[in-house]
Amino acid sequence: MLYVFHVDTGTMMTCDMNLALESVTHLKEHIQRTCNIPCDKQVLLVSGGESLDPDSRVCSYSAGTDTNPIFLFSKSVIESTTPPSANVELVSDAAIAKKL
Repeated sequence: MLYVFHVDTGTMMTCDMNLALESVTHLKEHIQRTCNIPCDKQVLLVSGGESLDPDSRVCSYSAGTDTNPIFLFSKSVIESTTPPSANVELVSDAAIAKKL
């Protein structure tokens, strides 16, 4: 799996690993289809703040794992006057204990 952390909502997206062999532009198009964020409004970064070059292959960056995901920011959210809302999943303590 290829992991992309959507910073604006605090959610982790998982993508098909085959996207790692494609260009960053192709990944942006996939994100546009799944998240409704236009390609020109996406900012993709790796840990350390390096921006992903649209013409490079995703696999040329050492990122996209569950412990080191690609970070997605939406320029639309950054430019908006309304702050983003977090995607919160409420679960009981018993449900958490079952997962452990």
